[in-house]
Amino acid sequence: MNRKEIGQRLREAREKVGLSRDHVIALPEIEMSRSTLQQWEIGQTEPSLEKLAKLAQLYKVSPQWLIFGEGDSTAQAPAPATNPSLEAPAKHVIFNEEFVLIPMYDIEVSAGNGLFSQGVTEPIKHVAYRRDWLKSKNLDPYNLAVVCNCGDSMYPTIPNGSCMLVNLAKNQAHDGNIYVLRLDDRIYVKRTQWIPTGGLRIISDNTIYEPFDLDKAYLASGQFEVCGEVIEISHIIH
Repeated sequence: MNRKEIGQRLREAREKVGLSRDHVIALPEIEMSRSTLQQWEIGQTEPSLEKLAKLAQLYKVSPQWLIFGEGDSTAQAPAPATNPSLEAPAKHVIFNEEFVLIPMYDIEVSAGNGLFSQGVTEPIKHVAYRRDWLKSKNLDPYNLAVVCNCGDSMYPTIPNGSCMLVNLAKNQAHDGNIYVLRLDDRIYVKRTQWIPTGGLRIISDNTIYEPFDLDKAYLASGQFEVCGEVIEISHIIH
């Protein structure tokens, strides 16, 4: 194999799908450092066949084209992460050598009365998460956002004022998990449980709040959305 030619094709394929080196190495399935990817692309070192196959799949080209310059070299950009309520955080992710800075949005999420602030398109700040921690959890930084809870209905699991890391790729409800949910024009943080009728039960951890059920018709009406799953919670201990 000619490693310089392979390197040129690796860089060409990556750029065609609109991925930066930082984005590539942040993906859980791609286990390599930025310097390693850079060395491959400039032809300093030669990648293994296993890594070439993974990159070919990511870049939507054939392994034969990457290795020999033969076959399909057409690469299409992957569909961007979508999230109508949180405004596509992908473009706001920032990388450095050790950390990934995830955007925090000034969306007032209420686990009590459903207060919802609309129209936020830019993050108010970024929250740092270690690259290795995100990889260990198989989390794609481009599918993450941070929002803050306002209310006590999920206490003690989520105290008032807690920051929540939300995985926007997890937009299908499962029993017992905690989600950021949109009901009409309100945002809630709740647990979910499917019920035999095909509806969804919305549950608060604070027992003073009664659970309530959403029927199948409402779930299909377009007024309901699972925005993402809450996967990490942080708060100040007073």
